[in-house]
Amino acid sequence: MLDFRQKPKPHAASGAALRAALPAGVTLRRTLRGHTNYVNRLAWSPDGAALASASHDHTVRVWDAATGICRHTLRDHTDAVDGVAWSPLGGRLASGSGDDTVRLWDAATGLIQSTLKRHGGIVFGVTWNPDGTRLASTSQNKTICLWQPGRPTAERVLEGHRDWVRAVAFSPDGARLASASDDHTLGLWDVVDGKRLAALKGHGDWVLDVAWSPDGKRLASASSDRTVKVWDAETGTQRLSLEGHTGRVTAVGWSTCGRLLASKSKDGTVRLWHGQTGAALASLSEPASGNYFASLAWHPNKARLAVVGSDPGTREDYREHLIHIYDIDVDALLGTKQAQSVPYLSARVVLVGERTAGKTTLGYLLAHGEYQKHDRTHGQQFWRVPRLCPKPTKK
Repeated sequence: MLDFRQKPKPHAASGAALRAALPAGVTLRRTLRGHTNYVNRLAWSPDGAALASASHDHTVRVWDAATGICRHTLRDHTDAVDGVAWSPLGGRLASGSGDDTVRLWDAATGLIQSTLKRHGGIVFGVTWNPDGTRLASTSQNKTICLWQPGRPTAERVLEGHRDWVRAVAFSPDGARLASASDDHTLGLWDVVDGKRLAALKGHGDWVLDVAWSPDGKRLASASSDRTVKVWDAETGTQRLSLEGHTGRVTAVGWSTCGRLLASKSKDGTVRLWHGQTGAALASLSEPASGNYFASLAWHPNKARLAVVGSDPGTREDYREHLIHIYDIDVDALLGTKQAQSVPYLSARVVLVGERTAGKTTLGYLLAHGEYQKHDRTHGQQFWRVPRLCPKPTKK
């Protein structure tokens, strides 16, 4: 069943409020409305002319990127649609759903082509390899399935994770697959023989998303532990841990140029980070809901970011039902940050001991350089060490 050319309704007041709060270098281009429940994963067409969105309302919508008009609404799923992906040539869409199926669609007509069923549980994520000859899907049943489009059975089932597999992504050369799991690890897999090459450990909670850098040399992961981590894709070594979010991070993605990294969190923000150093560059307000799959997607050819979002002031149970599209001035963000950057050293010291060991007195001595007797204290004490955290001077 298809709905054609549904025009978005104007919401001028909410759009004006959002634009007024944006940081320098970020412009709200368009808002897409039409879904009646949480919006989950987003995917741009290879030419950037269309955007697909998967939703808890059991549908996939295909939007015209230039006009914001909904071209098609794909309605054959019988449960929430968590994942969506375009084939590399743009002719087909794949979607994964809580109805235990992967469905393939004709992107031009919106007609269903085939239904794939193997997982035996919720299908969370779907992705195509770079040449469109394979499709990967992830599931609640802890597995990754590899499919050859057009064949009804899975070519290979990858096993090794000990909990739900939330997301999956092919490397730019198509030789490897990265997976994100609730078992707190990332998996690296050889696509040809299906062997697990490595399990990347470092997160302290569920890993909800994973993305390759455009050059294939790094991986970025988003986790419920409130961090984004950047890994060396060859050695599996953790290079960076990006801290700043105060809620679980549900999505992460590299800009096409590789100079920016974006993350979306339950704390109600989308953050932009320096793609090489991990320095925080900007924060966008996007009030969040309880959705674990609220995502973002970078345009394939432009510095343009699509984000699952909300109108300012929206009640929590109605949040993340729409999509905001932002234009990002990469040079402005990087130039501003580079002009203001100051080298610094940050450290945390944790003192552990029995109740009468003198931790408070020692902490005060380390912070202030002098001894001062303290009465008995309870709970956590915090001190700022001036030598390590100098206050900025006004210019």
